[in-house]
Amino acid sequence: MSALGEATGEEATLAIRRYRRTDREAYLALAGRVRDDAVSPVERFAWAYEENPYLDPVPVFVAERGGELVAAAGLWPLRVRLGDVTRIAVQPCEAVVDPAYRNRGLPALLVGEAVDAYRDAEPAFCIDFAEASGGDVRDRTEVGRLSTYYRVSDPGALLDLSEPLARIGRTAARGYAAACDRIAPSTDPLSVDRYESVPPETFAELYRRQVPAAIHAYRDEAFYRWRFRNPAWNYEAYVARRDGDPVAGAVVASRRPPEGEGRVVRVVDRVPLALDDRDAEASLLDAIVSARSDADAVAVHQDAFSHQMLSRFGFQRDDAVPVGGVGSPTAFGVRSLHADGAAPIEGYDPTDRTDWLVGFCERHSY
Repeated sequence: MSALGEATGEEATLAIRRYRRTDREAYLALAGRVRDDAVSPVERFAWAYEENPYLDPVPVFVAERGGELVAAAGLWPLRVRLGDVTRIAVQPCEAVVDPAYRNRGLPALLVGEAVDAYRDAEPAFCIDFAEASGGDVRDRTEVGRLSTYYRVSDPGALLDLSEPLARIGRTAARGYAAACDRIAPSTDPLSVDRYESVPPETFAELYRRQVPAAIHAYRDEAFYRWRFRNPAWNYEAYVARRDGDPVAGAVVASRRPPEGEGRVVRVVDRVPLALDDRDAEASLLDAIVSARSDADAVAVHQDAFSHQMLSRFGFQRDDAVPVGGVGSPTAFGVRSLHADGAAPIEGYDPTDRTDWLVGFCERHSY
């Protein structure tokens, strides 16, 4: 346990310690007070920590004063594959802070305590994704910038535009998408089935067909039974078939946006990860953009599909002028949890961007 305080006396001291099972109700009560989203704190906590198949005990640290829980932050565990072996990676998530204790750096302090607690334990490294450089993990090494492709249907719903400009943007975006659809590759050789939930055996089998050498989330049946149950999102799956046999699959996530924000659906997984079947790529993208024509935009991570195929379906990168205001590249950082710091892990250099294949699937927020 460590303590933080500017004044002397027990009442002025914040105690920092590991989460205990007896903290559960206090944590849920705090989360219920400070979060204004529609997701039940019970469901969120159960999915992120209690149902997580990769790490026990719950990797959360809390701050308390006089026996009252005032802040908490945790690490989200994920099993990753490095060649022929797997290791645990963690990333910061789920910070909740009482309004009276904000702006004191408590989330960073709690995450730092949690990361230090796992030094030389089972987790091999801490990964961090941030919209700007820096992130939540101290002593991290920034590995690179991750881009997203967007197919935008309604710019006015995503950007702060006047109604005349929004109307013009909507007409232009939909016209551009329609033109791309007219010249998109034929999908006749394959059929695509749509599922209300992810079929774990089918997706795990597709993953095993072509496993890349790069570091990535290990996708077995246990992963698929747990990963896409985040209560903040609704998920659906698409499976492309040739002569009835599955050849590729994708998972799409959506949720009701906060008032005043546009609706963006995200392709959060695609298997096999190493896919050289252009007909399968085209069939999946065609099925997704057709089924989700209700969205203001469809987002795809840069490594999920080939640049050529995304361009042919009207997707553009977030570092390009037309969609630069819709999203921005994400900073990806890594901190080794081994005592020897940046030494290779299983022959991989976790600070080398080329050693990674990461996307929405590896981020707890999706």
